[in-house]
Amino acid sequence: MGRKTYESIGKALPNRENLVLTRDLNYSLADAKVVHDKAEVLEIARDKQVYITGGAEIYRLFLKDADALVVTHVEAHCGGDTIFPELDWQNWRLVKREDGVRDEKNELDYWYGWYEKKAHA
Repeated sequence: MGRKTYESIGKALPNRENLVLTRDLNYSLADAKVVHDKAEVLEIARDKQVYITGGAEIYRLFLKDADALVVTHVEAHCGGDTIFPELDWQNWRLVKREDGVRDEKNELDYWYGWYEKKAHA
């Protein structure tokens, strides 16, 4: 994840190794490994299943390296200044879909989509 995403969450995600990517060479964290470039992330992640958790800059940086996506689709038009990068969905195959549950915590309709990159993409 990027530094801004880490700071918005306020802590490392539980039960997994967390890498925080930042250009700030003086940035340090007690609960996550701080890295400073894409090559360092890819070296650490070699032969591991890795989840890129954002933000927008980080998604853009790693999207071409992804062979699978897990996307939460929110059925609403929302304002904001951060969005997932434009993607040619024809290069991805939906392999699983699961509807989210509307409740007091989740007031909007949403669903999860698991995608695999098509072989020619």
